[in-house]
Amino acid sequence: DTITEFKEYDYDALMNEIGTVVNGLFQKNESYYGPKIKVIVERYLGKGKMVGETTPDQAELVSLILDDIKTELVENE
Repeated sequence: DTITEFKEYDYDALMNEIGTVVNGLFQKNESYYGPKIKVIVERYLGKGKMVGETTPDQAELVSLILDDIKTELVENE
């Protein structure tokens, strides 16, 4: 028996957190962080896509984007 762990994602909370994190980075240096954030978002959503276009069904992707932004941009600064 394999138990598949289903992780529940709170889409609204994720969107609030990603907004806070991104705004913080933009306040530091938007021209530096903007392109880097875009690369991370497009890695999961595809070229030209934005987090604001996601739906609650894509909460897991938003979570992965948030994790990468934190790991690659916030923790390394």
